[in-house]
Amino acid sequence: MEQKLRKTGIDVIGYMPWGTHICQFYRSKKDLVDVLVPYFEAGLENNEFCMWVVSEPLEVEGAKAVLRKKVKDLDNYIERKQIEILDHSQWYTKSGRLELDKVLLGWMDKEKESLKNGFEGLRIAGNLFWLEKDKWNILIEYEAMVDRIIGKYRMLAVCSYFFDNFRKNVVDVANHHQFILVRRDGRWTRLNRGYL
Repeated sequence: MEQKLRKTGIDVIGYMPWGTHICQFYRSKKDLVDVLVPYFEAGLENNEFCMWVVSEPLEVEGAKAVLRKKVKDLDNYIERKQIEILDHSQWYTKSGRLELDKVLLGWMDKEKESLKNGFEGLRIAGNLFWLEKDKWNILIEYEAMVDRIIGKYRMLAVCSYFFDNFRKNVVDVANHHQFILVRRDGRWTRLNRGYL
């Protein structure tokens, strides 16, 4: 696959090739906004199809509102179908239950569809705040699958995890992402896989 670098919009990450898989540990709504708003702004500016799957503490209308502050013509992007902002129940559990294999196939279908529609590729972010503890092992298997195959697609992905929920699983989650974003002393820090 072509290795042209993409602007992530995340200062501590910079430019990355398609297939980059990032883990963000956050503690507040501000943490999500600080990372994901410039991430999606860069994707929209660079003709990528963007898909933001949200959960607490940032719901669909809240995500649109914070993105609209930075992307003045957001409504045009939505109308042109260059960005979708969905509640987690519309993506991860739309059949009524969690079927992560179907979620993964859905990402691959979205990538094909985005290319067919003239976009450069697919930029995604999902927040797993809603996930129940008894499903975390399944999630870790899913992240391992994503990490193995994402490099074959024109995708950039940020997976956001509420740190306090995943405190005991930090290493398991982080090991299935190329980069880990954590806030230290008020600044975002990038850790490479294997650091933890």
